[in-house]
Amino acid sequence: MQRALRLFPFFMILAVSSCTQEEKQPAAAVAKPPAAAPRAPAQTEPVEKYVLYKGDQDEFTVEIPSDLNAIKVKQNPGPQGKWRTNEYRVDASRFIGGIMIRCQKFAGSGIPAKNVEPMLKDGLEIWRKGKTTVFEKKVEWAGTDAIRARMKQDHKGMTVYSDYLLAYLPANQTAYTAMFISSDLKILDEAGERFFSSFKHAGK
Repeated sequence: MQRALRLFPFFMILAVSSCTQEEKQPAAAVAKPPAAAPRAPAQTEPVEKYVLYKGDQDEFTVEIPSDLNAIKVKQNPGPQGKWRTNEYRVDASRFIGGIMIRCQKFAGSGIPAKNVEPMLKDGLEIWRKGKTTVFEKKVEWAGTDAIRARMKQDHKGMTVYSDYLLAYLPANQTAYTAMFISSDLKILDEAGERFFSSFKHAGK
């Protein structure tokens, strides 16, 4: 279940062009045409910074930055139909990192209540490998106990942060892992917090 951190460096090239023009003054004064009326600024539609995504099969909604790439969904069936896993991934185009929501739906009656907390802790330990914990705390998500954590790791002299939310909903027998990775703490504190606060259960 190990997942490699995927890095997506973004490069931007800004090209600046310039031109010069020389004008000769007329020998005699001539009448000048009336000055043209200044143009009104073009009306543009406001660009939404966030877009709402619906994971209908796994009953969730979440807001992601609109300038990121499209969400890609990959489904993996579990052994002998015991569970199936959907992974919703979006690559970052303007910072090192990305977004992932992992939904694992269990068959039958799902996970016994006594096993939920150990399962969430085991899941967090998988993501913790090779990283240092910044914080870890218990929270509530969709009316159930959940874990929220932040970790960091060094990569080629750069610190990369990973934020997590892990929860299990008995109502639909689904374990959720939401992840937001960034090399920029400001992005985590703004777009990342918007991502987690908007991540909601959309089922009945």
